[in-house]
Amino acid sequence: MKLKLLEPVVPAGDLESAAYLLAWDEVKAKYRSAIEREVHASIELSRAGFVVYFTQLGAVDASFSVSLNREVVEACARARMEADREIEHPTGVGLLRLTTLLLPGSERADWLEEQRGYLADLPKRRACWGWIIAQLLAMPRYAYTVRTGRERESA
Repeated sequence: MKLKLLEPVVPAGDLESAAYLLAWDEVKAKYRSAIEREVHASIELSRAGFVVYFTQLGAVDASFSVSLNREVVEACARARMEADREIEHPTGVGLLRLTTLLLPGSERADWLEEQRGYLADLPKRRACWGWIIAQLLAMPRYAYTVRTGRERESA
């Protein structure tokens, strides 16, 4: 058995979540008219992978079951982890964190959180870098304004 040292370890919760999403997509594709929106899912680990049982509300036995290969579920979970990692750490956040050193300590966290919000709304990496460069150029003036207390309240 080969050890996969460079691949990230996928937590069990992420595996179950990926198994549920894959199974739900398969059930929706197969049983379009028969499936209701209100279902309960239970996930069991088997030798080959995962088995997801869907039970409609009010039913005693599982209405639908889907068997999934473990490798497919792990690949899906890894892809979701990578996507989440990119969202959590968008392009250039380290540069913005460095520029906050010009601000007073009480302002740093709030400003950085606001910038992350703006970056999350931008659709492409190029737009993110444009925003970051604009903030880097504007930071000295903003820092001066905040440190001297010359900021004006809007009406």
